[in-house]
This record gives sequence, C-alpha cells and structure tokens, in this order.
Amino acid sequence: MARTLRILNTEEEKRRTTALYRRCFPEDSEAFVDFYYRERCRGNRILSIEEEGEVLSMLHLNPYRISLFSRETEISYVYAVATEERFRRQGMMRMLLREAFRILKRERVPLSYLIPVEEAIYTPFGYETVGRLQRERHISEERLREYSLYCIRDSAYQRLIAGEERLENGAGEGLPEDPKIMMKITDPDRFCELSGLSEKRNEADCLDRLKKQKIYISEDI
Repeated sequence: MARTLRILNTEEEKRRTTALYRRCFPEDSEAFVDFYYRERCRGNRILSIEEEGEVLSMLHLNPYRISLFSRETEISYVYAVATEERFRRQGMMRMLLREAFRILKRERVPLSYLIPVEEAIYTPFGYETVGRLQRERHISEERLREYSLYCIRDSAYQRLIAGEERLENGAGEGLPEDPKIMMKITDPDRFCELSGLSEKRNEADCLDRLKKQKIYISEDI
C-alpha cells in the first residue's frame, strides 16, 4: 500500500499526530502535550508519512525568530521526530528530514537546530554540535547581545515560555542529562548574507564559522 508524505498545516490535521506523540514520548505529561498542541502547534508545521489514514512517522518544524550576527531572521527547531515502533528502520526519518531541508532551503531559512538523544543519529544529515542547551531563559537583553545567535524575546515568545513554565512537567522531562544543541545550515547563501560574508561559502564552511560564535539557545519546544 502506498505511503504518502504530507505537510500538515491545519489544527485538525496536526491533532491527528497526537497519538503518535504520546506513544513515542511517554515521559511528557498530558498537560504538556495538550499545551504543546494547543499553543505551540498554532504556528508550526508537521511533516508526516501516512498509510491509509494512519500516521506512521512525523517531524515538527517549530519556528523561532532569532538574532543572527545582529540581524533578525527565522529558523526552525526540528522537534518530535518519531516513528511507530513497528515501522522503524525503513528510511522514514530520512525522508522527512530531506523534505524538511528542501522546504527550508526554498524558504531561505538559514539554519535549523535540534536537541538529539544521540548525536550520531543526526551527523549523517549534516548536523554538528555547536554547544549545550542553556538552562536560564530569563536573562537581560544586555547579556543576550553578547551572543552572535539567540532567540528574540518578543511578545509571542514570552507567552509561549510563560505557558510552558506554568506546567508542572514540561518538555524538559524528556531531555538528555546533558542536552546538546546541533545545527545544520539549510541555506548557505542566506547564511552568508546574514553573517556579512562577502563571498558565498558552502554548508561546511558556514557551519565552521557558526561553531566559533557564542550561541545562546534555551528553547526546547
């Protein structure tokens, strides 16, 4: 039977992935899952692979506005990459990641990041570790400006983070003990424009430049 890769944009479509989320991430509380699908999924996209109406695999693209070399742009946090246990090791994660990269390249999104359970899973796809997840979200703008990359604390960001922090158990329950941040350059040309490079560089060169910078990422949903 044919499997279909879909991009889910509506609330009704996204809600169809909730059961898979709960099965693959049982450490997240019901309160968090409800909050995540009600609030965080409003502005994200979910890529899914489906067969006869059943969601077999998924990947969430969660947008964040960031300051990158003092210029504002949008990046995507790759989150909730999951496949039903009986369908694993069939290349579905690879298909979803490649489609996500194609979308981000088309939209001129300079980079994406994720927080891996195991770094080795994502290195074949061009991700490299650039630092550790920061635990403190409430820092001053003055301190943030010391970093070359950080998420912009606008009103939408503040609402999202405040909502998560009101929960007794958030996504942090399922994080690794020492969570790393891995990044991938999804549009080298756009990255060069934002970083002030006069000549175009390839993905590896851009990532090397990024790894030398001070990066502040504390966002895990």
